[in-house]
Amino acid sequence: GSIPAQIWADMKIVCQNLNVHHLVTHSKEKNTRTGKFADLLAGYAPDVVIVQEIFVLNTLFSKVGGNVRQQLITKAKECGLQYCALSKPPNPIFGQDAGLMVLSRWPIAKDYSVTFREYGWKEVPNKKGFLHAKIKIPDEDKFLHVITVHMDAHEQMVRDNQVRQLRAHLAGHVSTDDFVVVGGDLNIPAGTPEFKQLRNLLHPYRDGWGETHPGTTSHGPACVDYMFWSPNIKVCNQKLEDLDVSDHYCLMADFEIIKEDDQRYDAPKAESTEKSS
Repeated sequence: GSIPAQIWADMKIVCQNLNVHHLVTHSKEKNTRTGKFADLLAGYAPDVVIVQEIFVLNTLFSKVGGNVRQQLITKAKECGLQYCALSKPPNPIFGQDAGLMVLSRWPIAKDYSVTFREYGWKEVPNKKGFLHAKIKIPDEDKFLHVITVHMDAHEQMVRDNQVRQLRAHLAGHVSTDDFVVVGGDLNIPAGTPEFKQLRNLLHPYRDGWGETHPGTTSHGPACVDYMFWSPNIKVCNQKLEDLDVSDHYCLMADFEIIKEDDQRYDAPKAESTEKSS
């Protein structure tokens, strides 16, 4: 795959689960795939890149994955993405971090690395959570808040509580006038009752494909990777590309800032029989 030629936009954002794991067998050729992803970024010239599964594993004797991650950071700087936020470090004796990263062309004023309070026992080594970067964008007195998320892959009730924790964090840390993009591997299949609940819980942030989603992984037609954004920005171009760097496809969106309040798009809540409080 290849990233398409750039078009004009106020903000160009790329979201990729890189499948750089150290505790599973299906994550091979990590250096090669990560290097290819970094090289492809140069052609697209994004303003912000949000990444999941760029894990670092600490053991008592070594730090695994640090070189792969640093390769991406270094190459990103070469194409103008000079600012970086990372998940908080893992346990120094043995542990894996949350595997999250935000790369930005613009200064990151503040970042928050948050581990989910609730997680399934199968996810204990992964320390899943979200990483929130507050970015100062040019010619605006507002901030862009970019949140990269990786949620539980196994239990719906756990994911429900994780979404609620994310929602509470956004309510406490984001001004209603600021711009917000939430992206990542939410492990919630599109078109399901759980997906409708997700849309309600993240309201008024909207999801560009709505009810109809293309598949986002090479494992089948299911969509589990998403971007949601605030009503004061709109997408002028949204694509899904298999860059051949991971078992997840790459989400790319070009956003325009909405200048007039009457042009805002306040997404309707999804119809659902489940509670959305």
